Amino acid sequence: MGVWNATIVRMPYRRSLPLRTFASTLRSLRLRFCSTAKDAKHAQRNAKEWRPRLALLRMLLLVLSGLLLGIAPHVSAQTRAPKPNWNGHWNWAIYPKDRSELPPAYQDTENIREIPAYALDLTLKQRGNRLRGTWGLLARYLARLDDGDIATTIKGNQATLRLRSNFGGSATILLTLRGDKIHWKRINASGEYYFPKSEILHRVQPGEKLPYVANEETEDPE
Repeated sequence: MGVWNATIVRMPYRRSLPLRTFASTLRSLRLRFCSTAKDAKHAQRNAKEWRPRLALLRMLLLVLSGLLLGIAPHVSAQTRAPKPNWNGHWNWAIYPKDRSELPPAYQDTENIREIPAYALDLTLKQRGNRLRGTWGLLARYLARLDDGDIATTIKGNQATLRLRSNFGGSATILLTLRGDKIHWKRINASGEYYFPKSEILHRVQPGEKLPYVANEETEDPE
């Protein structure tokens, strides 16, 4: 009878996850899934609750925008620059610097500024966009006197005059109002006239007396 030798072969042992740890992992995953599902349901519920609130908020924003758009023109109108004021007397003049510049007939004049070499006067009255008044001109140390009426339409801060001289000529004049100054510019002219080419007239202030004009002629226009 032979002898049998038994050899125990040790198979390589692969350590598996303990049962307790495995169960804990499953429980954690289940809880995480449940938590995610609850969050999703909660988010859906919040979205349903906020949907009408968001609609109301959009409506309020639209109403507020409309109110702001309605108020904006009134605010801009209040902050708009004041309307140009053409009313009053306006003057430009060149005076002699020395008595020797005066013609012989005026050499004995006490105040040489009473004899201007050139002077231009406007008396203007504004009603809406209509401008009326008179103009007066002195040239060549009172050797040439001219005057006439004004009737035109104001456009912004400008007005165009078509003047006819008593000497037979005529001219188109562009007036530009800038504060207390009027810029006079002769656009074209024909015939005999004494209208200056380009000058700046200042507003005659209350109480201001022009040397060559009598007091009653500088009173405010009616």
